[in-house]
Amino acid sequence: MKRLTLTAAVLAGVIIPWQQAHAVSEAAVIWLLISPGSRPAGMGEAFVAVADDASATWWNPAGLAFTEGRDVRFMHSNWLPGFNLDDIYFDFLAASWDMPSLSGKMGLSLIYLNEGDQTRTDEGGNVIGVITSKEYALGLSYGTNLNPDLGFGLTTKLIVSDLASGVKVGSQVAGTGYSFAVDLGTLWQTHVPFTEMPLNLGFNLANIGPEISYADEAQADPLPTNLKLGAALNAYSDEHNEVNLVLDVNKQLVHKSLVSHTRLMSDNQPAYWQDGTSLTVERYHIASDDTVWHEEAWEGEWESDPVFKALFSSWAPNGFQKELQSYVYNMGAEYWYRGEAGGLGKTAFGLRGGYLNDMAGHIKSYTLGMSMLINMASLDFSYEISTDKANPSPRNKTIRYSLGFTF
Repeated sequence: MKRLTLTAAVLAGVIIPWQQAHAVSEAAVIWLLISPGSRPAGMGEAFVAVADDASATWWNPAGLAFTEGRDVRFMHSNWLPGFNLDDIYFDFLAASWDMPSLSGKMGLSLIYLNEGDQTRTDEGGNVIGVITSKEYALGLSYGTNLNPDLGFGLTTKLIVSDLASGVKVGSQVAGTGYSFAVDLGTLWQTHVPFTEMPLNLGFNLANIGPEISYADEAQADPLPTNLKLGAALNAYSDEHNEVNLVLDVNKQLVHKSLVSHTRLMSDNQPAYWQDGTSLTVERYHIASDDTVWHEEAWEGEWESDPVFKALFSSWAPNGFQKELQSYVYNMGAEYWYRGEAGGLGKTAFGLRGGYLNDMAGHIKSYTLGMSMLINMASLDFSYEISTDKANPSPRNKTIRYSLGFTF
């Protein structure tokens, strides 16, 4: 499908849609933040304190420590339906299994994002080729129990971003971007104080790794290092029924600092402020007849903080109020009905709903989901609905399908 004309700015043409569908970010490869799994998606994308299947390889590798047996999960979604582009899709595949020799569980995962075909043209508008953009990450995970109630896990992953391999960008040829990253997680299974009500608390610090570049290593961008904190409450449970409440809070730990600035001079130009960039201009009146103005402008050079510095410098750089607005809030609930073993063996049916609020990315959505489990197989479905009917986000009407096997 021909959907985007590429010139020397081919990389920007591919990246811009993701900036419109996620929290505002100064990082690259922000598709690493796309939440896999239909069950988590149905609960407003809150799952870091649940993480009880193979998708824990992404959500919280510490959850692997509490899983049983072998588990396989696959998810498919036609991504960002708001753009009306039928060749963008997101796939996720994960598997986990016991590893007694390492006193824990191992996991493998694959995240794959196909961004479709883009028509490439020259300066005269002549078609000179078609580029297929794709990005993926391969992960290896490990989770173990530090004690019966506390799990620890990590995921290492190779990141490949092939947006426009071989396309000339200015005087350079764009290549495929490569990087690697580590995720760290913990999961604590406890109880609400003074009760026997089960409560899980989860922590996941994801995408800790070096910057990634495509055409110019000097123009490398940081990975979307992300902190996720969550809680999962088992509010009710009996022989057949179960109700769970979940809450996650996300923060990107990416920050840019001013490293140098240059003083620029110009006269007889109107004053302006270009918000969101490194260029500011101040105007001074030096004539009584309002005809002559003198301007002083400073152009600054900004660089992304190294990942370990950004873990600290990214907190409240613009004040406490804007700090709270930069978080992504996820909340949800699910209900399970579990039937007695019969002709179909073990059966269960689940319903769920949720809400996600990404103020910086202007994404507010309700989510719905359902599950059907028969013996070792489960089928999950979720649907996302933007709360803004007049100007819905590109994620509006996103459907995720998942298939799982536990044996």
